[in-house]
Amino acid sequence: MELQINQDNVQDLNCRLIAEGANGPCTLEADKVCLDKNIEIIPDVLCNSGGVIVSYFEWLQNRSNDYWSLEIVEKKLEKMLEQTFLKFLELKNRKTTNRSVVYKLGLDNLLNAYEVKKN
Repeated sequence: MELQINQDNVQDLNCRLIAEGANGPCTLEADKVCLDKNIEIIPDVLCNSGGVIVSYFEWLQNRSNDYWSLEIVEKKLEKMLEQTFLKFLELKNRKTTNRSVVYKLGLDNLLNAYEVKKN
Protein backbone atom coordinates (compact mmCIF):
# COMPACT_ATOMS: atom_id res chain seq x y z
CA MET A 1 0.00 0.00 0.00
CA GLU A 2 0.99 3.58 -0.55
CA LEU A 3 2.92 5.50 2.14
CA GLN A 4 3.29 2.53 4.51
CA ILE A 5 6.90 3.29 5.40
CA ASN A 6 7.00 6.79 6.83
CA GLN A 7 8.70 9.00 9.43
CA ASP A 8 6.64 7.31 12.20
CA ASN A 9 7.94 3.79 11.58
CA VAL A 10 11.10 4.02 9.45
CA GLN A 11 13.40 3.98 12.50
CA ASP A 12 11.96 0.57 13.45
CA LEU A 13 13.13 -1.09 10.22
CA ASN A 14 15.70 -3.83 10.69
CA CYS A 15 16.58 -4.81 7.12
CA ARG A 16 19.13 -4.17 4.39
CA LEU A 17 16.81 -3.99 1.38
CA ILE A 18 13.32 -2.78 0.49
CA ALA A 19 11.89 -3.87 -2.87
CA GLU A 20 8.88 -1.65 -3.43
CA GLY A 21 6.10 -3.85 -4.79
CA ALA A 22 3.39 -1.22 -4.25
CA ASN A 23 3.09 2.23 -5.77
CA GLY A 24 4.77 4.77 -3.49
CA PRO A 25 5.10 2.70 -0.30
CA CYS A 26 7.83 4.95 1.17
CA THR A 27 7.51 8.65 1.90
CA LEU A 28 10.34 10.92 0.80
CA GLU A 29 11.25 11.44 4.47
CA ALA A 30 11.51 7.68 5.00
CA ASP A 31 13.59 7.41 1.83
CA LYS A 32 16.18 9.78 3.28
CA VAL A 33 16.27 7.94 6.61
CA CYS A 34 16.79 4.64 4.78
CA LEU A 35 19.69 6.21 2.89
CA ASP A 36 21.26 7.27 6.22
CA LYS A 37 20.67 3.78 7.68
CA ASN A 38 22.24 2.12 4.58
CA ILE A 39 18.96 0.41 3.72
CA GLU A 40 18.92 -0.11 -0.04
CA ILE A 41 15.60 0.68 -1.75
CA ILE A 42 14.59 -0.58 -5.17
CA PRO A 43 12.08 2.14 -6.09
CA ASP A 44 8.62 1.10 -7.26
CA VAL A 45 9.12 2.60 -10.72
CA LEU A 46 12.11 0.29 -11.21
CA CYS A 47 10.86 -2.72 -9.25
CA ASN A 48 7.43 -2.80 -10.98
CA SER A 49 8.47 -1.68 -14.44
CA GLY A 50 8.29 -5.08 -16.15
CA GLY A 51 4.50 -5.18 -16.32
CA VAL A 52 4.24 -1.66 -17.67
CA ILE A 53 6.90 -2.36 -20.30
CA VAL A 54 5.15 -5.53 -21.47
CA SER A 55 1.86 -3.59 -21.68
CA TYR A 56 3.69 -1.12 -23.94
CA PHE A 57 4.91 -4.06 -26.07
CA GLU A 58 1.29 -5.26 -26.39
CA TRP A 59 0.25 -1.77 -27.50
CA LEU A 60 3.02 -1.73 -30.14
CA GLN A 61 1.93 -5.13 -31.44
CA ASN A 62 -1.71 -4.05 -31.63
CA ARG A 63 -0.82 -0.85 -33.51
CA SER A 64 1.11 -2.79 -36.14
CA ASN A 65 -1.18 -5.83 -36.18
CA ASP A 66 1.82 -7.94 -35.22
CA TYR A 67 2.36 -10.86 -32.85
CA TRP A 68 5.53 -11.50 -30.87
CA SER A 69 6.32 -14.84 -29.31
CA LEU A 70 6.90 -15.07 -25.57
CA GLU A 71 10.61 -15.57 -26.30
CA ILE A 72 10.79 -12.28 -28.25
CA VAL A 73 8.91 -10.38 -25.53
CA GLU A 74 11.22 -11.77 -22.84
CA LYS A 75 14.34 -10.87 -24.85
CA LYS A 76 13.12 -7.32 -25.49
CA LEU A 77 12.15 -6.91 -21.83
CA GLU A 78 15.47 -8.27 -20.60
CA LYS A 79 17.39 -5.94 -22.93
CA MET A 80 15.41 -2.89 -21.82
CA LEU A 81 15.73 -3.73 -18.11
CA GLU A 82 19.44 -4.45 -18.43
CA GLN A 83 20.12 -1.16 -20.24
CA THR A 84 18.18 0.76 -17.59
CA PHE A 85 19.93 -1.01 -14.74
CA LEU A 86 23.37 -0.30 -16.21
CA LYS A 87 22.49 3.40 -16.60
CA PHE A 88 21.20 3.33 -13.01
CA LEU A 89 24.50 1.89 -11.75
CA GLU A 90 26.45 4.61 -13.59
CA LEU A 91 24.50 7.36 -11.78
CA LYS A 92 24.11 5.68 -8.39
CA ASN A 93 25.95 7.07 -5.40
CA ARG A 94 25.58 7.04 -1.63
CA LYS A 95 24.65 10.73 -1.38
CA THR A 96 21.47 10.46 -3.45
CA THR A 97 18.46 8.21 -2.99
CA ASN A 98 17.88 5.51 -5.58
CA ARG A 99 14.49 7.10 -6.23
CA SER A 100 16.18 10.36 -7.30
CA VAL A 101 18.49 8.44 -9.63
CA VAL A 102 15.57 6.58 -11.23
CA TYR A 103 13.58 9.80 -11.66
CA LYS A 104 16.60 11.42 -13.33
CA LEU A 105 16.80 8.48 -15.75
CA GLY A 106 13.12 8.91 -16.57
CA LEU A 107 13.50 12.63 -17.17
CA ASP A 108 16.58 12.05 -19.32
CA ASN A 109 14.57 9.58 -21.43
CA LEU A 110 11.75 12.10 -21.85
CA LEU A 111 14.19 14.81 -22.88
CA ASN A 112 15.86 12.47 -25.36
CA ALA A 113 12.49 11.50 -26.88
CA TYR A 114 11.54 15.18 -27.17
CA GLU A 115 14.83 16.03 -28.87
CA VAL A 116 14.49 13.13 -31.33
CA LYS A 117 10.92 14.09 -32.18
CA LYS A 118 11.85 17.76 -32.55
CA ASN A 119 14.52 16.96 -35.16
